[in-house]
Amino acid sequence: MDYQDWNPITIRSSTAVATVAKKQAGPKVSDAVHSARKIDAVEVGRLKTLTSKSRSEMAQARVAKGLTQKQLDQRGQFPANTCNLWESGKMCPSGPQINILHRILGIKLERE
Repeated sequence: MDYQDWNPITIRSSTAVATVAKKQAGPKVSDAVHSARKIDAVEVGRLKTLTSKSRSEMAQARVAKGLTQKQLDQRGQFPANTCNLWESGKMCPSGPQINILHRILGIKLERE
């Protein structure tokens, strides 16, 4: 077994130190890119929600049918707490969801 070398070999790379220095320096970005990012950050639109009238009508129709928010979610096959988010104005139902609500509750909902 003369062909085997049992001496330990330590492998180190000097580039590891250089890559750390490059990551800490950060990418060089032009002023135009910075200003474009600021403009994109400012132009965030408001989310669509139901009008307050539609939200109250939805809650009244749901109570008139004798349904809880959880039961309405189950009957419409919506994710859990979706009805709660709609009635609190944190989320707006999509087009197909509005159609399902119209079929279940018998009311027409309006978006803001």
